[in-house]
Amino acid sequence: MRIIHMSDLHLTKDGCPIWETNTMEHFNQSIDIIRGMQNIDVILVTGDISDDGSEWTYQYADRLYSTLGIPALCCPGNHDSLKMMLCEYEPSFYQVLPHSCIIEGWKLVMLNSVVSAEDNPDQNKSRGYLSDESLSYVKRELEEGLPTIIALHHPPLEPGGWLNRRLLENRDEFNQTINSYPNARLVIYGHIHYFTEVQQGHIKYSSSASVGFAFDKDLPKFQIADGLEGFSLIEINNDIIDITNIQLYNKHKI
Repeated sequence: MRIIHMSDLHLTKDGCPIWETNTMEHFNQSIDIIRGMQNIDVILVTGDISDDGSEWTYQYADRLYSTLGIPALCCPGNHDSLKMMLCEYEPSFYQVLPHSCIIEGWKLVMLNSVVSAEDNPDQNKSRGYLSDESLSYVKRELEEGLPTIIALHHPPLEPGGWLNRRLLENRDEFNQTINSYPNARLVIYGHIHYFTEVQQGHIKYSSSASVGFAFDKDLPKFQIADGLEGFSLIEINNDIIDITNIQLYNKHKI
């Protein structure tokens, strides 16, 4: 099985640059790269499709994903509009949570770790949290016994450096929950705009680099790491999980 893991597209209405970066151009480049790849089974998008929550950004992403003809499953990020993404805009191609599916004998589970701000429900907190309902949902899915991939936006592990401030608040509870199931094999996430891969016991954890603009834990806080934009290719063969960081402008890594 071959999976594309994308995160943090940060599209803006009409493709306006942000952080002095044309995120729409980066997204277009990622789609072009994926179009040239063989035997991709599914695309998993772990949030922040949009930077401004505009309907235009979800329409644009939907249209480009449809050109690939590869199933695309998405969960929200803290920059996404939960109202627009989960209620108002109905994509014609990509699918949003709550959703799980089975591909090649593996279960894929998408979670919502985004929390709205108490004083403004139209804005989201930077840090994430999984509700009791979401944790119960994970348990139910894992109890079926299939090897499982769990996708969410916020990191359940500390990536290091200043990026440690951008985490899942109840990560200990989440990790304790999934550690009790040997069929929990892979957790993928975004939010930190930085590629990581860590093996802890029987579970592999991996964050995707950002398609829109990248950070680096060893650079100053919020300094853009030009050239590190990208996504991940996850390959599963005979229960072995290999993850490759694909940089947008370094195609030889494909």
